[in-house]
Formats: sequence, C-alpha cells, structure tokens
Amino acid sequence: MTIPSFSDATLRKARALRALNTIEPDPDIPHAWWVPSIRPGGDTYRVQEDVRREPGGHLSATWVTCTCPFGVHRGSGQAHCSHAAAVLLGYLEEGATL
Repeated sequence: MTIPSFSDATLRKARALRALNTIEPDPDIPHAWWVPSIRPGGDTYRVQEDVRREPGGHLSATWVTCTCPFGVHRGSGQAHCSHAAAVLLGYLEEGATL
C-alpha cells in the first residue's frame, strides 16, 4: 500500500497546520506525532505511521492513523484527515516523493 491520497481541502488544512510549527514527535513512541487542531483551543491528536523511504526517496506506508474523529476512513487503515496529511507533508519537505 502506498501513502493515502488527500483532497485539496485537506491538503490546504494540512499546510496551515504545518505553518503553525506545532507538530511534535512523541518522545516515547517511534513514528508517532502530536498534532493540534487547526481551531484555537481544539484538541491535540496523535498520528502514527509506518512510513518508509524506498530507493530514490519514494515514500511508502502500510498504515497511517489519527486519533481524531476522521482518523481512519472506513477501516481502511489509512487516515484521510488533515492531521495525518500534515505529518506526511513533513516528509515531503525533507525531499521525499510520494
């Protein structure tokens, strides 16, 4: 399975989350991140992923989850929310490709 696709609206929200510079890695759990809500005073959600860099910088993952209400889309094992997208965009900022 590859990285999930996201709608344009979700990617806009994810970029806004990244611009806040408030996404933090979990100090105890590898591949886990704490991502705040885009709304002031909103909850903070945990995104977990198993992203791997393939040869050539391509990313792949078998699962991406988020603790927000939209974190796992119909049991597919792939989160389609802005929190998950914000974490995955961080890999792209490091030069990886989807």
